[in-house]
Amino acid sequence: MGSDFTEQEMITVSRAFSANCVEEKFNRDAIRAITLTELKRFLWDDLKRLREYLIKFDHQKKGTLPRQEVYKLLRACRLPVDITLLNRILDVIVKDQHGNLIYDDLLKFLNRDLCAMADTIPINIKV
Repeated sequence: MGSDFTEQEMITVSRAFSANCVEEKFNRDAIRAITLTELKRFLWDDLKRLREYLIKFDHQKKGTLPRQEVYKLLRACRLPVDITLLNRILDVIVKDQHGNLIYDDLLKFLNRDLCAMADTIPINIKV
């Protein structure tokens, strides 16, 4: 930054690099409660089929899959959740050292019988 750095340029650069830190409004338990409520509301109970697909596409039998692959499988299994919620789910699933998702954690996350949670009111998670 030289002496010819104008105030307008400084303002423009400041807007691009805002100091506002955005905290996550929803933790793992809140996202799980919202997800289980949505699955119950749409009567989705295809966990067995999802497990079969996850195992089928895990060619190396490591118990992990890349995020994009899991995303495609969840969309193919017609998981009745919004795309934003689906991305939030994939954000909170446990990952291995290579960044791949551990799909057993995903299955436990979607299983209503394990540690059942109370239903939640509909919440806008896009904000």
